[in-house]
Amino acid sequence: MVSLGSARNSATSLVSVVCTTYNRGAAIRRTLASVLAQSVADLELLVVSDGSTDDTHDHVAAVAERDPRVRLIVIEHGGVPSRAMNAGISAARGDHLAYIDHDDEWTPEHLAVLLRELEDGADLAAAGSTWVDPAGELVSTRPSAALFWHPDIQVINPVFENSQAAHRTEWIERVGPWREEEFGLEDWDMWLRMSDAGARVSTVETPTVRKTMARSNRHRSLPQRHVLELVRCPSVRAAWQAARALSHPTTAARLAEAAGTDAETWYQELAATDRFVFPRGFAPTREEAVRRVPEALRHSRDADRGLEDPVSMRIEPDGDGAVLVQDISCMTAEHAARYARTLRRAQPTVFAIVDEVTADWAREPTASGVRMT
Repeated sequence: MVSLGSARNSATSLVSVVCTTYNRGAAIRRTLASVLAQSVADLELLVVSDGSTDDTHDHVAAVAERDPRVRLIVIEHGGVPSRAMNAGISAARGDHLAYIDHDDEWTPEHLAVLLRELEDGADLAAAGSTWVDPAGELVSTRPSAALFWHPDIQVINPVFENSQAAHRTEWIERVGPWREEEFGLEDWDMWLRMSDAGARVSTVETPTVRKTMARSNRHRSLPQRHVLELVRCPSVRAAWQAARALSHPTTAARLAEAAGTDAETWYQELAATDRFVFPRGFAPTREEAVRRVPEALRHSRDADRGLEDPVSMRIEPDGDGAVLVQDISCMTAEHAARYARTLRRAQPTVFAIVDEVTADWAREPTASGVRMT
């Protein structure tokens, strides 16, 4: 591992920002500039190159030459962002850790917004975001409901991405480093481990992150190791019939309506508990926030209409039969099992429709099981 930049000293930076990159070239300068323009000046920026082969190193080195807060760390290419993330964390000197993807940008107040939450008692904080396309054109301002948080929501939803988040550095020692796997979502796994360990989570409605969303984004092509079982069928032909039935426009509309109704019911139940987190700025009082949950969820569905990745089903052989499954981006079998249990509890009407519509082709009622591929 090669590190270029200012020498290590005894001073502790308030915030260590880790930016992992691979072959980003000159475009990375916009991301680095947004970090260095933060109103919080007491920071170090650790740019970890996963063995870039283009001129990325030259651009980062040029920025580091002008600003000693920047350090370039080069590791052998592995293709797993978590490995680069851990290399940056190992070199970090700050009491707090923040992350930024190499194609995202922050507004100048991003770190200040998150630090206020951490200094107010949170262990993990996340800010709002806007989505932009690769040309920088606005795609969506993320709705408030995207920052609703509860331990059970964390089980079935990644909730926020690493460019939105900051946490106390000590939590890496508590829950371990980022899991270095070629499959699954590493940020989802990390936030879940923090949640399970009792981390206090706070979110802020203010959109301080410009998140680049492109069809080439890594999360859209991640290999998956775990799947959710929808229907177990006696043959591949029966599984195809079940898939066609579920994909019929009338059934798809029923499922979408049921998903919305189930979400409103489930979120209102969670909102009545102490661990449910509303984003700061969402409502003047908690009572008003609870009342606005259904409205916020409906607004979220409207905002995401047309932006969601299509839900794909596929058929896997199962002895002399077949199973209709969906991929899930969990890193561990334990998480996948919890995902299945929690999802069925959160969406009872949806699963009842699935069982009803596929009954003619099912070998047995779905147990909402999971399996490794």
